[in-house]
Amino acid sequence: MISGAFSLLSPDTGFVPGSIPHSSEASQWPIIAEHRENSGVVQIYHPAGCPGLPGDFYFSDKKKDVVVLLSGYVYNTADLCQESGLPAHCPAPELIAALFLAQGPAFVHRLNGDFALVITQPSLHRIYLFRDHLGIRPLAYTCSGNVLLFSGDVDGLCRTIGDYSQDDQEFLLGYFKYIDFRRTPKHEVSRLLPGYFLEFSENGLKLEKYWHPENIPTDHHLTREKLFHDMRLLLQDAIRIRADHRFTAGAHVSSGLDSGVVAALARREYADQQSFYGFSWSPETFDPLPAGSDEREAVRQTCTFNNLQPLFTKVEPEKYLAYLEQPGTGKYYFSEEQVLQRAEEKKVNLIFSGWGGDEFISAGERGI
Repeated sequence: MISGAFSLLSPDTGFVPGSIPHSSEASQWPIIAEHRENSGVVQIYHPAGCPGLPGDFYFSDKKKDVVVLLSGYVYNTADLCQESGLPAHCPAPELIAALFLAQGPAFVHRLNGDFALVITQPSLHRIYLFRDHLGIRPLAYTCSGNVLLFSGDVDGLCRTIGDYSQDDQEFLLGYFKYIDFRRTPKHEVSRLLPGYFLEFSENGLKLEKYWHPENIPTDHHLTREKLFHDMRLLLQDAIRIRADHRFTAGAHVSSGLDSGVVAALARREYADQQSFYGFSWSPETFDPLPAGSDEREAVRQTCTFNNLQPLFTKVEPEKYLAYLEQPGTGKYYFSEEQVLQRAEEKKVNLIFSGWGGDEFISAGERGI
């Protein structure tokens, strides 16, 4: 998780650099990299026990005036290293620094990954925030005068400025109706949108869209057979490049086609893993209506066919009420909190899902 405070003048601005609070879980994560300059502090947290070295997430070159912090992963580093003449096993942050210095912020077009990315040029008093094309990694920011605060913990950032603003009432109505998911609990805090980057410098704050899927031309000669062939290859490749065998994997499983297909393909990538759990949001115990269907049966069939062990949600009314009393903990995804707890019990630290996009489980990085 990335967080930080960046000042165009000096760190003595009323905010304490690096003091951004996080969720109770993330606050226990060790800081694996921290960079301090007169302009402020940038930090990156990483869950204890998860694979990764500081060099996988942080790079700094004082002579070239560049600092890179990467939360997430870039999957086409080998191709980019070859094209750039860098060593094949060059860490992603170092590669990103080289690409940025050579091409400027436009380099992000070439990345294939799930990432929130921060690049600073301290002597130029400039900072960039980048978010991946689909918004898998959360990243939010707030700007007050000459200070930019940012964090991968959206709610933690909102709590930081809690004394200076009022709650966004429209956001709070999300309990009862569909709202604009770009909103956050505080008016002053904005999500960096998927496929966008932000530049903050002495020239002010600038947002720019770098990914334009709406400009992809329609292929009117695409046949049904070619369509399904290409979709199959893309889906298989998307799962293969994310199958990091340093992790112990599991998958979301529901009665839906999306989660079932992804769970099946992920299981194949981890054929040598003895236990592969299928995490379901369906309650472990409940009585379905006489005329209704029981999603658990579909989950069990999917798991049996693909050699997964189903794990259902343990719904306890008291815990649910206590959960709702904690604002900003991902109110739309109560069941996912249960999944994360079960995953921790089973020592699973990578969960594949057929879901995707900006509101996947992006209340915080715990669900990513």
